[in-house]
Amino acid sequence: MKTREQTYGQEATSILRDITMYRALTEEQLLRLYPGKRGKVQNLLSYLTKQGRIWHIDGLYCAAPECARNVDKGLLAAIWVLADFIDRVEFHSVGDFPAKLIFFADGEVYEVIHAANRKETLINHILSAPAEETSSYLILVDKPEQIPELEIPNVRGYCRLRHLIYSTTSIKKEEYLTSAAVMQGIKVEENDGVLEITLPCLLPKRKQRQSTEYLLDPFTAAMSQYATSRPLPRFQHCVICFSHVYCQDLPERRVRDYDNLELKRFLDVAASFILTDGSGLLCDAYNTTELGETDCTRISIMDSKHFPTWLAERQAALQSITDF
Repeated sequence: MKTREQTYGQEATSILRDITMYRALTEEQLLRLYPGKRGKVQNLLSYLTKQGRIWHIDGLYCAAPECARNVDKGLLAAIWVLADFIDRVEFHSVGDFPAKLIFFADGEVYEVIHAANRKETLINHILSAPAEETSSYLILVDKPEQIPELEIPNVRGYCRLRHLIYSTTSIKKEEYLTSAAVMQGIKVEENDGVLEITLPCLLPKRKQRQSTEYLLDPFTAAMSQYATSRPLPRFQHCVICFSHVYCQDLPERRVRDYDNLELKRFLDVAASFILTDGSGLLCDAYNTTELGETDCTRISIMDSKHFPTWLAERQAALQSITDF
């Protein structure tokens, strides 16, 4: 018969590593870091606490008693960001200032940055310096008013902490998301009858709702802002093409199957602004995979009669790595 150590050894080691490394974590955070293992994680936390290997103080599982008195709130918030990506994460660890933590997912390096209030100039200076390896930044702010003051390259989103902003400040959600869309680099433009939306990253995999909010909510805000400034076409029959652009300098193993991507929710948002109906009777959806200088997703919406010409021009201009 296996002992408890033999049965839970690997999970116990991983949980101890996380608590020792991050110093203090809530139970819900630990459950999110180990999805689908609620009972096992709770049993291990109880066992490790009784063994005196961790401490449970004021709702936090701590590496030492003093950790509960000196909680790094920025790091604690960054853990929620990590939890949103956890099913894609291959490795995670504490980061070097100003990063609270760093993780590797889908062939990319992400750093979660806490931009403390009145430290915007310092953060801008540090992150504007050339780096040997480029990371994608996920930014945590104390106040939404900080966002226009931040000038940071390679920002991919303002994650998780936005829920706290909505509940603790008077700013409207729509105003904050509009700012987030601008900072993320979401672009909406119309050229020769084709509406093109550019997202600064690849679409997320199909997953629970919270994990897509970091991109879907600002995308919706960008579409809404564009619609208020100019009239949008209402297509009777159209084609929507998702161009998934992968950085040509990274391994091709990162390329994902279209069936595994969260396409429908982004299609539904676009349809609500552009299409008479998002059903298959009025809308044809196409996907193409391309190589480019950096990861991004382009969503092109056009009248169906324009699609053959658009496709021919697109294939001639870009290096495709799949048969469309």
